[in-house]
Amino acid sequence: MVDGDYVKVDNASLEMRNEAMRKIARVLDGRLDALRSELDNLTATWTGPSKEEYQAQRDRWDNAVKELNRILHEITGKVDDARNVYLDTEVQLARRWGNL
Repeated sequence: MVDGDYVKVDNASLEMRNEAMRKIARVLDGRLDALRSELDNLTATWTGPSKEEYQAQRDRWDNAVKELNRILHEITGKVDDARNVYLDTEVQLARRWGNL
């Protein structure tokens, strides 16, 4: 949170939001796996151009899901990195004040 001339960081809030993003990714993966399973059952008997086009579309869909998961993972990693930097800075500042 930016308040005037300083930034206030709530480490617990950052961790909570990061865990929420991880949970969203897990739930999304679970739902997509269930959908894939249902679609596999429906398309198991398909042949010819229909099956080929479906598979091409599914490959695009799977690649998009992988990219979304990669982005979510990257975001959570960056938030973790920022949180750790803030925590380290807080510890260093506390030590400096303790040395006065």
